[in-house]
Amino acid sequence: MTKEPVTIMVDIHELDSEIIDEIRERGLEPVQESLKSGDVVLSYRGKTVGIELKRGSDFSNSTKEGRLKDQICRLYDNYDWPVLIIESWKPWVGDGDTEETIREKVRKYKMSIRTLNRRLTVYETNSQVETVNIIEEIARDMLRGKLFVMKRPVIVESDMSDAMKILCSLPQVSRERAEILLDKYGSVRNAMFHLKEWPELKISLTESRCERIRIAWEEKP
Repeated sequence: MTKEPVTIMVDIHELDSEIIDEIRERGLEPVQESLKSGDVVLSYRGKTVGIELKRGSDFSNSTKEGRLKDQICRLYDNYDWPVLIIESWKPWVGDGDTEETIREKVRKYKMSIRTLNRRLTVYETNSQVETVNIIEEIARDMLRGKLFVMKRPVIVESDMSDAMKILCSLPQVSRERAEILLDKYGSVRNAMFHLKEWPELKISLTESRCERIRIAWEEKP
């Protein structure tokens, strides 16, 4: 019995890029349509991966203007796995940016995601070929059932209090959990003082998870 293929959809606004030809060279046939968000979507047996492509100067400008946060939020709204691929090689370097400054911005963005505990996979590529290699690899993982849903609401830094940012930087602490903790304990310091009580709050935090949170808290500078 032949296994059904992964459907690869490419947004119609990507028609001028070389990504469609590159995908076809792998023996795959992308579907071109108007996507509600993202530039490439992979679909298999009811599960979807939404991919946002950012090319050098577009990445730089969209982070500066705040567009990227909105685009990532829409990936979360529409797909099971949100993925960001930043294509930062020289031909895409924009006005006022060098290859080095773009790579530094990419590094800082990856750090901000890790700090805010987002479930967003970020890749940086040096060519269109590398980008399609990643897309092909994701498609293979979908066929093998190797992707696991670890989705959680995206955290937008600008609309968070300092206390929320601190709690959400800890492992296992989602925005919803942080709000409950702050409502009950009033401050980060008081919430951490009562850490042993968290498993009783019905927010799906076991004692082992709380232990990991305690270790992360004590390791904070």
